[in-house]
Amino acid sequence: MTTDQSTLDPTYGLTLVRPTHDTVFSRSYAYPGEPIPDSVMDRGIADMVPESNLARRFRARARELAPVVYPPADVTLGRDRTIWVELRRTDSGTPVQVLSAAGDPIGTLLLPARSRIHQASMRHVWVTERDLVDLTSVVRYRVIRGN
Repeated sequence: MTTDQSTLDPTYGLTLVRPTHDTVFSRSYAYPGEPIPDSVMDRGIADMVPESNLARRFRARARELAPVVYPPADVTLGRDRTIWVELRRTDSGTPVQVLSAAGDPIGTLLLPARSRIHQASMRHVWVTERDLVDLTSVVRYRVIRGN
């Protein structure tokens, strides 16, 4: 997976390669990017480059090259060769884009906010979920395809 986070219309690229080195597909997909706040970016750059006269140029250049949106959070290859791309967690949950084995979009879903996919297929999704006191549970969701 690669990402282009340089605009407010970001994309991620996926290339699926077989163990025999044959390329199954290589495509780009748009995703709803969440802008990185200036305060977060400035704090991150300040942590990497200490304050000095020389460092000001480096900080300015780092700011020019820095991404403007957050990247996708994770990608999982499903047991049935589907591809599950987890986007950045929001207050309402974790958006997931699901792709077929050929790279065609199948659909999207919203997982609970404090969950992470560990195994998936078009029948079931196994996740770990953390509650508000950080206790972790393993949960299996059944996948029901809509029309």
